[in-house]
Amino acid sequence: MRIRSPDGHPRRRPRGAGDAIEAGRADGSTTFFEVRETQPVDKKDFPTNKVYGKTDRPELRLITCGGPIRGGHRTDDTHQPRGAV
Repeated sequence: MRIRSPDGHPRRRPRGAGDAIEAGRADGSTTFFEVRETQPVDKKDFPTNKVYGKTDRPELRLITCGGPIRGGHRTDDTHQPRGAV
């Protein structure tokens, strides 16, 4: 997967609306997605329907986690904001 800013510069992760995400497909072709929204969310208030609900078109949803890592894993007792793109 490659991510680019609206002006075409490469990025390590999406930062906001307008960023382009290029994703390789199993058949060797490439598909493109444009970031429409980013939203920091709290673990206990995760918007399940918004993130996993049905859509009328192909969509790519990226979910990142925040908070401390202990023993190679994020702890369950932390409620650090997550990011949904």
